[in-house]
Amino acid sequence: MQYTLFVVDDDPSILKTIRSTFKDSNYDLHTYDSGFSCLDALEKRIPDLVLLDINMRGMDGIEVLKRIKDRNADIIVIIITGYATIESAIEAMKSGAYDYIQKPFTFEQMQRLVSNALATITLKKEVEELRSSLLQKNYFRKIIGESPDMQRVLQKVHQYASSGVNILIEGERGTEKDTVAEYVHYLSDRFARPYVAINCGAIRPDDVEKELFGQTEKYESGQAIVHGAFERAFGGTLFLDEIGELPPEIQLKLADTMMHGIYFINGSAEAKLVDVRLIVATNVPLETEFETGRLRDELFYQLNVARIALPPLRDRKADIIPLANYFIEHFSARLGKKVRRLSPSAETMLKNHMFRGNVWELRNIIERVVLLTTSEHISDKDLMNVGISNKKSTIQLLVNLNEDEDENVILQTIQDIIEKTLQITNQNKSRAAKLLGVPRSTLRHYIHRDL
Repeated sequence: MQYTLFVVDDDPSILKTIRSTFKDSNYDLHTYDSGFSCLDALEKRIPDLVLLDINMRGMDGIEVLKRIKDRNADIIVIIITGYATIESAIEAMKSGAYDYIQKPFTFEQMQRLVSNALATITLKKEVEELRSSLLQKNYFRKIIGESPDMQRVLQKVHQYASSGVNILIEGERGTEKDTVAEYVHYLSDRFARPYVAINCGAIRPDDVEKELFGQTEKYESGQAIVHGAFERAFGGTLFLDEIGELPPEIQLKLADTMMHGIYFINGSAEAKLVDVRLIVATNVPLETEFETGRLRDELFYQLNVARIALPPLRDRKADIIPLANYFIEHFSARLGKKVRRLSPSAETMLKNHMFRGNVWELRNIIERVVLLTTSEHISDKDLMNVGISNKKSTIQLLVNLNEDEDENVILQTIQDIIEKTLQITNQNKSRAAKLLGVPRSTLRHYIHRDL
């Protein structure tokens, strides 16, 4: 492949020297005599590498470096410096420069430094190709999220994925906590190593310790080790869903494992090293699990570090149609159908639906509709055939107007509306506030206000 190199220096002799150095190399080489002209050129093409003099008139190299990194952090920048400015070169390294070379330099020094830097680019591209290949091989889709809430979630996902910290994912059932956990794995440096997912609520209490930490089992002919999830996920990621379902004694062992980085196989005195990125999930807020005693305080404090809260689908309406379109394409291919799109009226119906089962429910709806429809587009009738109503949630109230009673009718009506809305949302105050179009604090005020 051909690499694009920018050379930025206000000394014509340096530009001439570097052009001569790389005249026989297969590089797309561009030279600039100021930081301003280099930044202008960035609007038209993105270089793989920039050779940047640190001492220039007008705009110095440190400022140019910062602006380059602001535009594209992946561009490799090598600083060219004189002996008197070596401290500035170190400052440039702290600002994101790959390396520096001191004047005067030989052809061989410059060629070797550039070659090493470009090898880094090649390796990074190969890693990304491998990551993409693994994603496709495992039929994994990226998270679909155009709503502001999901954009904030994705920002956290990318931030946490590169950090290596253990992560807690919170969200109702069906919000795809497992998908987010796997996405974190594929974005991290551990993406080529094992990803092991365990649903703690689906394991018998007596088998939990063996499933997580392994067990030594004795036979007449000897003994064998049953490898637990921590060993199967070694070097990779371990995802524990429904963490609150773990028995208290296992929660304590898990907290101890996270704290000290070692664990013991059940029935063995040999310490095993932990080398996993732990991601856990709960469909109940962590504080609620803690306050009700379902989560031990030792584990609570271990988990209460990097948290990702997934909003319910009904609170991210901007994502409903993109998700539905993805599922239409997916199930049309899988079922051998030619369903293309949703009709406008069907889109409206989906946007008005409450989706108590979140993304899982939407997925199930689209799968059934694609299976049953004979048309290339999904209509509102198709949705009604699988049980989707075309009516919004409504509240009916009977207001008692009586001159003889000393009653604040308006306040009573407001509280009746709030009560019925809370019934619709299963007492979820945040959802009720969104349905009513008021801040949560306003909702709380009327709930506790005396008539």
